[in-house]
Formats: sequence, structure tokens, C-alpha cells
Amino acid sequence: MNLPVKLCLAPMAGVTDRAFRELAMEYGATMCTTEMISIKGLYYNDKKTADLLENGEREHPIAIQLFGHEPEIFRETVPKALSFGGDYIDINCGCPAKKIISNSDGSALMKTPELIGEIVKAVTDSCNVPVGVKMRLGWDENSINAVQCAKVAENSGASYITVHGRTTKQNYSGQCNYGEIAKVVKSVNIPVIANGDIKSPCDAQRVIEQTGCAGIMVGRATLGNLHLIKEIADFLEKGLGIPKQSNNEKLLLAKRHIGLIVKYKGEQNGIKEARKHALWYVKGMPNNVKYKDMLVRCKTYNEMCEIFNELNKICEDV
Repeated sequence: MNLPVKLCLAPMAGVTDRAFRELAMEYGATMCTTEMISIKGLYYNDKKTADLLENGEREHPIAIQLFGHEPEIFRETVPKALSFGGDYIDINCGCPAKKIISNSDGSALMKTPELIGEIVKAVTDSCNVPVGVKMRLGWDENSINAVQCAKVAENSGASYITVHGRTTKQNYSGQCNYGEIAKVVKSVNIPVIANGDIKSPCDAQRVIEQTGCAGIMVGRATLGNLHLIKEIADFLEKGLGIPKQSNNEKLLLAKRHIGLIVKYKGEQNGIKEARKHALWYVKGMPNNVKYKDMLVRCKTYNEMCEIFNELNKICEDV
């Protein structure tokens, strides 16, 4: 499979909504991924679950990421997921969140590689788009089995694998083990995407060189810093670094980003969702504690923009 993936946006619950994905693609991502979608929620026609699948033409190619643990539910429901418009299906075998693994979903699936195979087979049988699997290295340092799980996924019909270089027990602590990702790359004949701790263009290049991966996936480092995607994209494509965003440029992007959130979710719900993004954008700026306190109290887009404008004037004088 010839994946158009060199730089992929990671799925992040409550973050990678339509607005975030559109901007990521504009800044140079070659594929984006939805928030995690509960296959069971979709099966039972939960409206909030279905709302997470809404996407637009500026987000493609897009992978729909599904989590669950029942092959038959996947088999019956994947066509419904694809009816919203998706270029890939991505099966989540990597989320370490307690509420996910306590239901035998996410990275808990790595405890039973054969079940991963059954799910992949069910999904590939029920759709005609490429199917990926996102996983971790294993449950803990004593049970690293990403190679085994990747082989099972490949043999069951997966078209690509994404590996986060930590175990479930590590959550997001400690360091990524890119050596283990390299083992996965060597063990399968399908593309492998490396994920974890990619915070700069140099990180991206180093991970590609150390793992031999087909592409990289960026996630948490883009919070309040979507420009990082452009920095990495330009570096990988041209070998040249571009300047980081100034605070003033960040504030302009923040207004645009939050405007898109409000556009797609309405002002009342949109501003609630936007508050966390606003805090990420102003992190490290002058008097940010004061402005963070003001931003979390905002109830309208105009109120938020007024605060950004005030902060913008301070940043111009620094």
C-alpha cells in the first residue's frame, strides 16, 4: 500500500475535531484522524458519537478511528461510520486511558493479539478502504508484544500500523522507545507510522532515521502550536527550517481556530470547547496567568477576541 502519509495528525479525544483537523491539513499534515469514536455508541445510534464523525472536504485524506472490542459490532457498524465520509478506518489498540482499558478497549486489546486479528478481519471484510491499527509497545515493560500484534494485524488484512513508543503502564510518562518501533518496521511488510514525543522538526527527522518508518504522527506537541506541523512539513520536504510563530502570529491563529470551532459547534458549545485551546495558545505569553483567568470566563467569541487583542498589544511591546 502506498500511503500518502509522511506527517499525520494523531487522534486526540476532545481535541482533533473538525476545526483542528482542517487547520492541521492546511499547515501541511498529509493525513488527519478523527477523535476516538466508540463503535458501540455508533452501533446504538448515539447522536454525540455520530457528531464526532462530521467532516468536510478540507480534511481529506481522513482516517476514522474506532475503539471497541467486539468483532461483530465492528463488522456491522463500520459501513455506517464510512457513510459520513472517510478514507481509512483506524482501529484503536493504543489508548491507555483508564476508562477505555477498563472496558477491554484501547491498549487492553494488546493482551489478546488474536482478538486484534479478529477485529481487523471483521473490519476489512465489511469495507473497501485501507484499515490501520494504532497500538503501543505492549502492556508493560515485561510484556512488550508490538511485533506480535503488528504481525497478527498484517496477516488479518491491515494496510498500515501506527506505533506509540510507550507501554500502556507508562501512559505518557518516561521516554519513547524508538528501538522497539524499529523492530516493528522490520517485522512487517506494510507501512509503519511512528508516534510519540515528536516535538520539533529535528525530532521528526531523528525518529524517521532511527526507526525506518514510513511516516510520523504528531499529537500533544501541536496543542496551541499547530504551526509545528508546518515547521516539520517544510523541514522534511525541503530540509530547511522556518521561524517559529511569534506570539502575535499565535494570537491571530487562536482567533481563527476558535472562530472555526464556533462555526461548527455554535457559540454556546463552541466557546466551552474553545477555552482549553485558548489557554494552550497563550501559554508562556506575558501576564498569561491573568489572561488565562479571563479566558476561562468568556461566554462569547467576541469576548475572547477582545482578550486576545489586548494581549496582542502587550506582545507587540515586548
